[in-house]
Formats: sequence, C-alpha cells, structure tokens
Amino acid sequence: MRDLNPKDINKLISIKGIVIRCSDIYPEMKDAVFECEICGYYESVLLSRGFIEEPAVCGNTECKTKNAFKLIHNLCKFTDK
Repeated sequence: MRDLNPKDINKLISIKGIVIRCSDIYPEMKDAVFECEICGYYESVLLSRGFIEEPAVCGNTECKTKNAFKLIHNLCKFTDK
C-alpha cells in the first residue's frame, strides 16, 4: 500500500492481506439545516470539529427571533463513517 501514488487513482488495485476487523457504516453529519419555528426560514450550518453551532438569531430580516430553531434531519447532508 505504501507504493500507491496519485497516478493509481481510478485504477483497479489488488492487495494481499487478511481482514482483521469489520464494522458497520455509520452516517456522519456534515451540513445541518435548521428551521425557524416562527417564520419558517431555513439556515444551513457546517459542522466544526464534530459540533453543530445552532444559529442564535433568525437570519430573516423581518423576523430576527432568538433561539427559535429546530433541526430538520431530512435536509441535512451526511457522509459514511
């Protein structure tokens, strides 16, 4: 494996070895989407070091409500971990 180079990308490579561990694939959130419960405004937040920073104030210029967000799981973006 140490002999692999960037030129080997998109090529079939075979490696001899023994599988010593196997685990399930878990979803990991990369982009969280919040909805303001007052006006329905959606705001997207990127995760930073595995933590979600919930918006404190609604980004809608007419609303500006504080701490009124709920997480919308169906709109969040996930990757496999």
